Amino acid sequence: MRYIIFGRVSTSMQTTENQIWECRNHVETVRKEGDEVIEFDEPETSTRLSPDSRPILKAMREFIKRGDTLIVYKMNRLARDSEEMIVIYNELLRKGVNVYSIQEPKLDKSIICVFAMVAEMERESIRKTTQTGLRRKQAMMEKVGTTWYGYKTDETIIQKREKVRSTGKAYKLIPDEKEYPACLLMIEWHKQGLSYQDIANELNAQGYSNREGKPLQKMTVYRVLQRKEMYNQALAV
Repeated sequence: MRYIIFGRVSTSMQTTENQIWECRNHVETVRKEGDEVIEFDEPETSTRLSPDSRPILKAMREFIKRGDTLIVYKMNRLARDSEEMIVIYNELLRKGVNVYSIQEPKLDKSIICVFAMVAEMERESIRKTTQTGLRRKQAMMEKVGTTWYGYKTDETIIQKREKVRSTGKAYKLIPDEKEYPACLLMIEWHKQGLSYQDIANELNAQGYSNREGKPLQKMTVYRVLQRKEMYNQALAV
């Protein structure tokens, strides 16, 4: 018999070590002499990607065959939503594959729908929590993703928290001497009723540009104005 272990994590701050370890422990309790164990380790892969866009998952689905037993830590390691989870699960059953989940050991066609819906609810809760965390960081003028136009990171303030993307890096945003004046003009001209395009045209006429030295576009103005409250907070400091 062949036991196929599959593991996946969503971000680079996680590893599949615990998942794989749990799956290996289970296999050791049921395997017999001569049984084969194959592992498919899919690290740092977001389930926002479709199943066909995940090469390790795709390879596992093509490799696995009738009589194999697939071992996963949780069923939500396979799919991004309830519909995809059910499709993959039914595909495996049609192939004659046994599916075992460490956290959900009593799987059948009816209960998989429940697990799928619960997984989707958990994912939505995580998404909302993540969004709240990002808004909190932005309100505290912490770098999230690309540094905003008009700002730069304060190289004297280094992130000391561990296991975050900014660990050991500058992460606090402060006004950039060259770009920030343009942001203040955007805010002021918008109050006067100028359109995004008119503001961009006026700034370009005064010699302002984007970070590549190219003319400012109306979308840059739009993004700056969307963050107006952040800029106002910075001005109040």
